[in-house]
Formats: sequence, C-alpha cells, structure tokens
Amino acid sequence: MQSTIAYTLEEIARIHGDGAAVHAAGQHERVSMGAWYEGRKEYSGVVRRVPDGAGAPDGLTLPGAAPTPSGTSLPPWLGQDGVIDLSLVPLDDEATYEMIRTTNTLGVFQIESPGQRELIGKLAPTEFNDLIIDISLFRPGPMQSDMVRPFLEQRHGFAEEAYPHPDLAPILAETHGVVVFHEQVLRMLDVMTGCGLAQADVLRRRLGNPAKEPAVERFFRAETLKRGYPLPIIDRVWATLAAFGSFGFCKAHGAAFAVPTYHSAWLKTHHPEAFLAGLFEHDPGMYPRRLLIAEARRLGVPLLPLDVNHSGRRFAVEEIPGAPGVEAVPGVRASGKLGVRLALSLITSLSEAEAVRLEAGAPYDSVADVRDRARPTRTNLRRLAQLGALDRFLVKGAGGRADLVHHLDAQREGLMNGVGARRGAGASGSRKAVRRQVDGQLALPLGVDLETSALTPLFPEPTPTQRIREELDLTAADLSGHLMSAHHAFLDKVGATPSDRLLTLRSGSRVLVAGVRVATQTPPMRSGERVVFLSLDDGHGCVDIAFFTQAQHATGPLLFASNLMLVEGVTRRTGPRAVSVQALKAWDLQGPNAALPGADYLERTEGEWRAALRRDPELTVPGEAGGWYRGIVRAGANGATAAELAPAGALAPTRAGSGAAAGRGARRRVAGAVVGRPVPWRPGDGSDATGGGGDGLGALGESRVKKAGGMG
Repeated sequence: MQSTIAYTLEEIARIHGDGAAVHAAGQHERVSMGAWYEGRKEYSGVVRRVPDGAGAPDGLTLPGAAPTPSGTSLPPWLGQDGVIDLSLVPLDDEATYEMIRTTNTLGVFQIESPGQRELIGKLAPTEFNDLIIDISLFRPGPMQSDMVRPFLEQRHGFAEEAYPHPDLAPILAETHGVVVFHEQVLRMLDVMTGCGLAQADVLRRRLGNPAKEPAVERFFRAETLKRGYPLPIIDRVWATLAAFGSFGFCKAHGAAFAVPTYHSAWLKTHHPEAFLAGLFEHDPGMYPRRLLIAEARRLGVPLLPLDVNHSGRRFAVEEIPGAPGVEAVPGVRASGKLGVRLALSLITSLSEAEAVRLEAGAPYDSVADVRDRARPTRTNLRRLAQLGALDRFLVKGAGGRADLVHHLDAQREGLMNGVGARRGAGASGSRKAVRRQVDGQLALPLGVDLETSALTPLFPEPTPTQRIREELDLTAADLSGHLMSAHHAFLDKVGATPSDRLLTLRSGSRVLVAGVRVATQTPPMRSGERVVFLSLDDGHGCVDIAFFTQAQHATGPLLFASNLMLVEGVTRRTGPRAVSVQALKAWDLQGPNAALPGADYLERTEGEWRAALRRDPELTVPGEAGGWYRGIVRAGANGATAAELAPAGALAPTRAGSGAAAGRGARRRVAGAVVGRPVPWRPGDGSDATGGGGDGLGALGESRVKKAGGMG
C-alpha cells in the first residue's frame, strides 16, 4: 500500500513521487489521493513507485571492521565504522569493468546467464552507460528486431553506423544507429509524425497489441507520408518499431537494473569473500549453490569447514590471522587472508530450531556437550560427525571421523533394540563426570560424554570421492573438493580440455569437454528449431554447450538424464574473451567404461573420418588443420552419388534435417573459403552464430547460421 497522486495528461495516467508535498504546495486543483494494493496496480492505471531504499541493504560492513580513528584517510564510500555505502562507490572503477569483460560473472546480478555472458563478452563494456545498454539489449524487442548484431558491429567499428534517415541520427547516435530504449521510440514517432512525446507514448503502448497496432500503423504511415518521408524509409522504420513493440526498456529502467549489476560486480572484484558469503546465504540467481562454491575455489577464496564452535546459521566471512592475503585497510582491518565459514543451514535435514540451539550453545567441549545442550536429533548428530563439524573433538592417535560415526550408529542401533543402561548423572544436562562405559556395553543415548580418546581406530577414513558424495547427499554441495576430481585421470587420458583453456584454442577446434550439469535450457528460437543449451562445471569454470538437432539425436536420452557428462564438440568464439562449444555427441561419465571414448579418440586421421563419411553422408567431421568439414553428396547424371568433404565455410547455411542424403544436387559454395582456416572472430558475423549460444541470444535471437563448427 502506498500513497500516490495521479492526474490525467493527454490520455496518460501520471504519478508524482510525493503526493503529500504536491498537495501541500497547493499547485493542483482536484487532486485525488489514493492507495492501491501492489498486486492490482495494472488495474488502477498507475505505475508503482518503490520507496527509496526498498529491497536494498543500507550498507555492507567489511569483515573484521573496527572503529577508525578520526582523521584517518578513507575512501569516501567507507565509513569510520567500516560500513560500505554502495551509493558512494564510484561507477568508473576500471578493475570492475575488466572483471566484467572477462565474462567471469557468475553470481553477478543480471549478467550471469550464458546468454548475458556471451553478450557482455561481445559488447566489452567500459563505462556505466554500456551496462545500461547491455541490459536493455537483452530484451525481446531488440532481439526480435535484430538490433543486437548491428549494434555490436557498429560499436566495434566492423560496420559503419547506419541511420534509417538523417532526422533520426541525433536520436540513435548514443546506440550507434540501433533502437534500444523506449525513449528513442517516442522521439522517433515524434520526429517523423509530429505527434508530440505524450501522444508518442500512447502510440508506443499500443504497439504489440493486436487490436490496437493496426491503427498505430495507419496513423504512422499517413503522417510520415504527409511529411515527405520516402516509402522505403517508412517501411524500414515501421518494421523496427513493430518488432520492438512494447518489449524494450526505458533507459531509466535499464539504469535501475544496471546499478545493482555494477555494485555486485564491484563487490565480486574487491570483496569476493563478502560477496560470495551473501550469495551462499541467499542462494539467488539461476545456478545451484554448488557451482558458486566451485566459483569460490576458482577465485581462491578459502572455504572454512563446518565446525560446531564456529559455524552459525548463516554463512560468514572470517579472518585467517597471519595468513598472507588481503591488504590492510588503515584503521579498519589488519592484513590477512579472509575466508567464508560454511553455515549449519547447509545440512538439509537440520531444522531452524536445531541450528539456533547449536549456534547459541557454542562453544562446546565435547560431543556429549553438543548433544546435551544443543539437543540435535540422533540423525543430525551423526550428520554433523559425517561432515566434520565434530572433528575438533577427535584425539590424535585414537579413532577418526569414521570411527565416531560408527560409534554414533552403534548408539542408535542399541537404542532401537532397547539396549542400554539407565540414564546416568550426566543425563540431566550437567557436564560433570559420568560413569565410564563398560566393555561391550553400548553408550547411553543421551547425556553421556562420548570419550573420543577411547575410540579405537577400526574403520578406514572415506576416500575423497566418497567424502564428496557424502557431502552431496547431505548438503547438495561438494564442500571438500570438486565432484569432477575423481574423473581427472580419465579426462587427461582422452585429452579433454579444461574450461579455462578453451580460450587458448582457435575457433573451430575439435574438443572433448566434461563437467557436472548446472543448468539446462530449451528456449524458443525464432527459427522454430529446438536447441538445448547446457552449462557444465568442470571445477575450472563453466562451459556453455549448444546441442542442435543432429547432436540431440546422437546423444539420445542422456541429454536430459545424465548429470556428469563428457561432450565432443567444436569451439565457437563468442567474443574476445568468451567461448562456447557446439556439441556433436555426448557420453554419460557414470556409464559403462566400454561406452566411453578411448585415448586415441581425438587422434583419428582425416582418412578415417572420410571413410566414416562414406558410411554416413550427414556426418560432420574435423579437419587435420583445425578446421571443420561437412559432407556433401553429389548426384551424377546416372543417379549415382559420391561423398566428399568441404570446409564448413564453403557451405551455404542449411536447416537441420535438410541433409544431402535427403535431396539431389550439390550445395553451393561460397568463394574464398580456406580449408581448415577459421575466420577471426568479429561481432555479429556468422562465426559467432548470434542466436545459437546462451539463453538470451539463443532464446530470443535467431539461429541464422548453422555452419559446422560455427566457422565463417
């Protein structure tokens, strides 16, 4: 509920941000004060105004902050109490933009999805206005009106800026001749029809409405013809306006999104520990928490283990005294390494009440102390032991974590079987001495100090792989290591490429990549073709993979069923610092070893591939020089066919399913193609297959080219 003031001006419902102030000033007659329920704002015809500061934190306190002596020189955004005021953070921090240009933006508001990471890599922002444009471009309107590719080409100088008409140059100069913002639509309508900005907004609102848009088109064409604009120009501008419709952003809206985008990128750049702790706690965005934990490892942020004496309900940043790391902030923080302490809330079965009791009762001096005062369930006490939260109570030379878990299991089994002595003195909650356990007698279920020093080391400790799987079962995250670590030896054997090395390869290189599935998307494509986009995490980063129709058929059901995948594909450069993979086929890493490729899989000669092509004319195969080839079937006069290879760039774009085997005659060649030599990346050309990669460019753009390997 909120107080507003609204009045009608040229058919538009308007709002003033402070109705009380306007009313007190006495500047308007017949002022109507009203309140609307937020969910009904569309029916009232007014726009909701978010109160200042709503949904945003007042400030962020630096870890280890301490009061700063007066007179100490600090950055303007850092208060004497160590609190960061994000509203004072400079918007021109080069380190922040450099991080954004690397596309390592997992967790960053608005620009973490595969499609946005692809776009941000191509756009290469250098200032705040670039972020506004990026967010505004990543919308159905600009995508459907094919504005992304021309914008990128003209921004980077690969094409001259082109304006539909000189009258529109001042309006579109900011965005290199491309319509991006609502304000540009209004000004274009005003300039070309003379209708005024208020009426132009009415017309804009009617775009995209099937019942009202025809009337807007009739008005636009009639008025522009009266003002002497040529019909081809009118057609071109109207096509842009109609496609843009009402799906774009006004610039103010884009700026409102760009502010938290920049702030989150700034925090990731300068305070990654606090940034990641916040992400772990609130778990926003499109990726699972386990991928963000892998991102912490990639950034070198220590993950401090679960510990009943240090872990609370929430993730927290802790200093690691004496460790080399962050530089000192005068008067605020001594130098030292910072880490993120894992939270008790990670344990999926632990209730909020149990976590509160565990946090409130710390510190503890024994397992029995934890059990007596925090009173976790037997299941959760066991899980605390499994995850290492009770390791501090183990005694060197005695039993280890596995022995403690077995001891707790024996207790539980004894309780279920009705075995055990009567409750002793320690059962009341006192931590005084309790009677010692008799040989062969099971421990009491409650109130008895488990003498960990008396545990006999009988059971082997779990292997790293077993420990990781246990963590995944209990927390849905691999905390002590990465799930893919168990497969490194095999991946090295078959020559799989880590995600952080893909950028070192030429576009069109044949590769094997592997990882844990972290995202799957099947967005609608303007071409009507279904494309499946996967994001795999291999512990070195995230690799985005596009499965077109042929690859989907080759992969089969495991495309959606497997969580650990090995994928064969070809690299596709999507920007100076961005790369994705166009898949050919995939395997389940957890499947039978006999089904997986062998050590020589990537070393097959072109002759072997040519022989395979004769068996399967639709096959797309790699070339020896790093290029990529597709089969051509030529029909002779007698009806016989012959298969041959040609470089991908020498083939006209084709739709999936329109293979040579399906029809006669040769596909036409494109002059100037060089066998095995990929064309350097440039924004918007066929090599980046705008619309073929990522969830945004792919979801909203068109898969215009289907060149093998994405080569030009």
